[in-house]
Amino acid sequence: MKNAEKVIDINAHIEHLSCTIITENGVATAKISFDNLGYGDMTAIKFNACGHNSFGDIVPVNGNDKFFLIIQDFSVRKNEKATDLKVKLPNADIKKLDLIESQVCYADGTVLTYEGENSFTFELEEFIESSEELRALRKMYDSKVKYVPKDFGNGWVCTCGRFNPLDKDQCSLCDNFRSKTISVCSENGIKKTVEDYRKQVEQERENEIAEKKRKEKKSLKKKIYIVVGIVATIIIIALISHSNTMSKRMTFDSEEEMRSALEGRYTYYRDSVYNGYIASKQIVIENGKCKYIYSSLEDDDIWMDVTYYPSRGVIHTFEDLVVTKDGDLQHGDDIFEKGGSELVGGSGSSLYSDSSSLNESAYTALKITVDPCYSNGSYTICTGKVTNSGERTYKFVQVKGAFENSSGTVLDTDETYVCGSEGLEPGESSSFRLSVPKDNDIYSCSVSLSDYN
Repeated sequence: MKNAEKVIDINAHIEHLSCTIITENGVATAKISFDNLGYGDMTAIKFNACGHNSFGDIVPVNGNDKFFLIIQDFSVRKNEKATDLKVKLPNADIKKLDLIESQVCYADGTVLTYEGENSFTFELEEFIESSEELRALRKMYDSKVKYVPKDFGNGWVCTCGRFNPLDKDQCSLCDNFRSKTISVCSENGIKKTVEDYRKQVEQERENEIAEKKRKEKKSLKKKIYIVVGIVATIIIIALISHSNTMSKRMTFDSEEEMRSALEGRYTYYRDSVYNGYIASKQIVIENGKCKYIYSSLEDDDIWMDVTYYPSRGVIHTFEDLVVTKDGDLQHGDDIFEKGGSELVGGSGSSLYSDSSSLNESAYTALKITVDPCYSNGSYTICTGKVTNSGERTYKFVQVKGAFENSSGTVLDTDETYVCGSEGLEPGESSSFRLSVPKDNDIYSCSVSLSDYN
């Protein structure tokens, strides 16, 4: 429960009164809106009015500062809103109106007079919106339930929040009776309502299950044909897709064969408007390790481990690289052609030419652990963590996940930051979560380091 404070005018017959002034055909007209409280269907209303001009000065009417403003011949049911009721004003200079309820006429001929403001402030206990008690009360008793009913010396407040005079045993908003409401919302009453609610929910669940089984039994043969057709189509598509994918790759019988075949230098050539195709970056693979060389950067001689997947024709550095039929390496649309001269700006040193080649790098220091993929109603999700096993702090660490089917084909990708400016310190781990729209063909997710500072 939580406390909620409310303020009402006990004598009022309307609430939420608003007024705007417009000019129609040169005549000042008021558009008035209000909520009709639960005393009956309203047909006319009289206001005590005071008009003001644009400067806030009072505009007299027949020599008086105040005048009656009457709206008649309309119909607004109880507890409904009267919207933009129009009434002509007696003076075109009136640009603003102060209105106070005076009298109200109802469809049964009753006329009630407003006795003046009588504000009443009180506190109520409000049910927690997500609670089982509130769900039970709304389902089993009344959909408007919001508060615990409460008695005061001058009236009582219903579960819907409406204040009612003591002489009114029936709520003017929800029509529930005071004695019944208080009984239902008592400690024992709520307990019984929750028990009945649980029984009804369970019965509804059983009915749903029974109905579902009945429908499934009725259409079983049709569903079997559909399922068989879908499965066959999926298998055929998967086989064609896998065959098409693998037809563009070079595969190997063993890791040793793959390691031996891929030793060497691979060059990516970019298209320059002025110089034609020029080498801009390279991958050098030696003895199961590799490094990246960029023409625009000085070679820092950082080597990283290579993971080989012979049957898939894929290697993994900090990213997945496909071995093409021509023996080149491909990432996305970028193709690294086997061979090429040493880049200007790259040292070209071999793996073991300098002990500094094994210095710490983010790609070796940041260890990525990946959990099995799972799906909820809308997304396929991959979680894991990155652990800093090095001796430096890395900031703005970003990982990329490639969601693959059982054949290794990438179906979707997602990226996320593992940490920000606070950094990942030596020995520290941080979790990540990658997600893509739900796809039942996704078998696993390959996660790699995509950026860091």
